[in-house]
Amino acid sequence: MRGQLGRGGVYMEPLQVKYLRLRQYIPLLHELSFSVYIALLAVTAGTFTEGSILNRWGYPQLYRLLLDLHWQTGFVFGRYVLPDLLWGSLTLVFFVCLRLLDRAALMRPLVPYMTGIAIVATFPLMWFNWGYLGYFLRTAWWLPVEGAAVVSCVFVYVLRGWPANAVLDVSVLTLHFVLWRWVATWRGPLVGDELLFPLLGVGAGVAWGWHVRLCVRSHPQATLPAV
Repeated sequence: MRGQLGRGGVYMEPLQVKYLRLRQYIPLLHELSFSVYIALLAVTAGTFTEGSILNRWGYPQLYRLLLDLHWQTGFVFGRYVLPDLLWGSLTLVFFVCLRLLDRAALMRPLVPYMTGIAIVATFPLMWFNWGYLGYFLRTAWWLPVEGAAVVSCVFVYVLRGWPANAVLDVSVLTLHFVLWRWVATWRGPLVGDELLFPLLGVGAGVAWGWHVRLCVRSHPQATLPAV
């Protein structure tokens, strides 16, 4: 198989060509996995929080839409159609927003930091309004320390590429979500769907790390100046 010329007339081997083509889809994978994960957390938190924005501006509109479809078609929708439809709608909204931010020159350097912090921080923050567990977390002395550590890790990874070992990266990320999955059990028994939170969180974190390592850090001008 023959290679081809890249930019600047540089000859590239077939594997290099495939790698560059694959790298074009990494930002999409990162943005899609991020949107799916954050949308699920938003729907879950909004559903069980009294007076939330979703209960005022999300569910009522979708409920009326499904009710109209029911009267027009006679189709009976399942009990999970409404939250799943809201999940899909929010996923699309977040994905479009990330696509637009990526096209904005002023915002593009900030996107890796915002998405990285959101991936590791939103799962713990979701439990702040859950009864006794929320009260405990709001008064826990170690929580600001953990929050500062999370933000520092995101900045160090984007700016310095540490840790450089992929196995260590995934292990630390998985440990973070396993820890908070265990903390979440303090509020009582968990339903099976809540297993999706750590699974999607780890997946979104891996996609984010892959995006930062192969796309962002390979173009230094796309990130904030290193300190």
